[in-house]
Amino acid sequence: MGCKRYLSLLVIVSKEFVGYLLAAIGPIALGKIYDVCHSCTMPLVLLQGGDTVVFKDLYRFTREAENGYKKYMEWLDRGINMVFLDNPTVSSDYIRQMMTTAEQQDIVTKTAMGLNSCYTIDTHRQPWSSVTNYKSVPVPHGIQKEFYDCPYVVGIDIYMLDYVPRDKELAELMINMYEMVYDLAQRYEEYEQSAELEQYVCAVEELCSVKLIRDNTLRNQLLRLDERIASMFNEEECDELTLLPRVVQGDYGFRYDKHWFDNIIKMEYNGLKINVPCGYDKILTAYYGNYMECVPMVIAHDYPFFKVQKEYLEQNGLS
Repeated sequence: MGCKRYLSLLVIVSKEFVGYLLAAIGPIALGKIYDVCHSCTMPLVLLQGGDTVVFKDLYRFTREAENGYKKYMEWLDRGINMVFLDNPTVSSDYIRQMMTTAEQQDIVTKTAMGLNSCYTIDTHRQPWSSVTNYKSVPVPHGIQKEFYDCPYVVGIDIYMLDYVPRDKELAELMINMYEMVYDLAQRYEEYEQSAELEQYVCAVEELCSVKLIRDNTLRNQLLRLDERIASMFNEEECDELTLLPRVVQGDYGFRYDKHWFDNIIKMEYNGLKINVPCGYDKILTAYYGNYMECVPMVIAHDYPFFKVQKEYLEQNGLS
């Protein structure tokens, strides 16, 4: 009886059968099968290394960011493949490829690095991710040693570029949908206090043909929904890329030619050889204008950025 229930939620197949399944049935049919799943409670004992589990989206796997992350890593360590049709960038093959690349280039210290995103932290508020050397000060001495004795929490933001369709009407539709969900996620507390939240959530559900769960993960669901909207189109349908958070903040014409990212070249930065898109000059010019000219500009972070951390360490005798 339990197995019948699980089979109505997801499908477990061997590695050899996955390709055939996707080719024969297609993502749309698969989506219909898995759309009835609200969460995955599949006991790990039923799965073996090499098995593949296909989900329509990440919410069919988990609705809890931190516990879901632990379960995801457990499955990954067991060699279980996970395919997310609506969220391909979290499918296990893609994640393993990223981990392998990072390990080969020696850019990740597994004991320290932390990923901050709407998939790993329930309280994450932004439609982009970041990688940090630690979660909070004081940073343990062992981790400081791995990062050149830096005593502060240091991070790098990760912005995803998304394809913009050639069809102008479709491009406008995608941007309008993204903007509506983005606004609701960013002004969540404001709408909650004005008693408008439910009204706008219902409007998003109708526009996007989705059903959102009214619980403490609602903002998280909105951020993940925005990612699905941003991923609506593929390379074959598009000539340009954009940074959608920048677009919906007013820079509606911001675009990159996709061919600027066709190849990777190696360039030196602070004694390191790093991967850079072949069209880096055009990319930087599109973003900054004359990027070789130093100009005063407003920054989003407090300056000096590490001042608060420095004061905390000094006040608590930790410096």
